[in-house]
Amino acid sequence: MPQLGGENRGGDNLYLCSVIALDAKTGALKWHYQVMHHDIWEGDISSSPVLYDTQIDGRPRKGIAAIRADGYLFMLDRETGKPFMKIEERKVPQDALQKTSPTQPFPVGADRVLDDCDAWRNRTTPKGFEIGCFFTPAIVQKPNVLAPNYGMRVAPMAYSPQTGYFYATGAAGLTWLRRAEDPHFFSNSFNARVPGINALNYGVIAADGGVDVGIIYDHRVMDGATVARALGRLEQILNGEIISEMRALLAQTAVAGRVS
Repeated sequence: MPQLGGENRGGDNLYLCSVIALDAKTGALKWHYQVMHHDIWEGDISSSPVLYDTQIDGRPRKGIAAIRADGYLFMLDRETGKPFMKIEERKVPQDALQKTSPTQPFPVGADRVLDDCDAWRNRTTPKGFEIGCFFTPAIVQKPNVLAPNYGMRVAPMAYSPQTGYFYATGAAGLTWLRRAEDPHFFSNSFNARVPGINALNYGVIAADGGVDVGIIYDHRVMDGATVARALGRLEQILNGEIISEMRALLAQTAVAGRVS
């Protein structure tokens, strides 16, 4: 399937970028929830969803949480597939040739872990390029677009019943969003041709919790140094600042628990 080309596959393209529930005995589909329509950004859910138990309005509920690659957390009732929080469809950039979806789902009132184009446009970025947004389609007629990475991927996500937070890691940066006339051609090597683009990359460690999702803390740990130095610095931070933050967070939770 063409990753950056949607001209030959109109519609939402179920069940791409979806959480699905199957009957274990029959294999029949019980429910599905799609977090990204008509994916032409390789934005699949590649961090494993997390099963968790919670309480909403005083009622125990069984949930499943999935994080979209642009950093939005979707929390669903795992018995019905219905979202625990309000979701709205928002307009996104369009390309008629690629039959893009007119809207994409967004949790109302939630924070995104990764920065979008508004933040990147306020930074020093490689000259000669236009800064695109999440959901900007790659088009042949505009070959000079840098767009945010869909960097909430692969790394496992976790949930703490003690804090009520989800813990997820991600990688933020820009990528040269470029495609060829042939929608089947795909390359992720274009960034190597953009001087200074890798120096913009940074890693994020964030926690967002409860039904009203919000960023509890944002700790940027990798800021574009070489891999060896970055890993060394990461180890220092993990064993120092982050452990201290986690202990302080747990201590605050424990105090709040005693007060209540």
